[in-house]
Amino acid sequence: MMVKYPEDFARKPGFREMTLHAREAVVPFYELPGYAKVGDRFTEVTIPHRAMVTGLVGGADPWLRRMPLRESRSRKSLDGAQ
Repeated sequence: MMVKYPEDFARKPGFREMTLHAREAVVPFYELPGYAKVGDRFTEVTIPHRAMVTGLVGGADPWLRRMPLRESRSRKSLDGAQ
């Protein structure tokens, strides 16, 4: 529920991608529902973090229908820079 609710909230107005900053220790938690690490590890508030991203797809069960993402995406792409 903790991950699903914000995804559903973002999906309603048509967002197609969800990004987050995960503490290094909980990266496996976010990988289970389909998030992929992007970019290099970084420090945020003195704690190691990883940027993570997943695609959002409409439909009856979005947890089963994810857009494929490549781990090779750069952190720069998360910021919307070209």
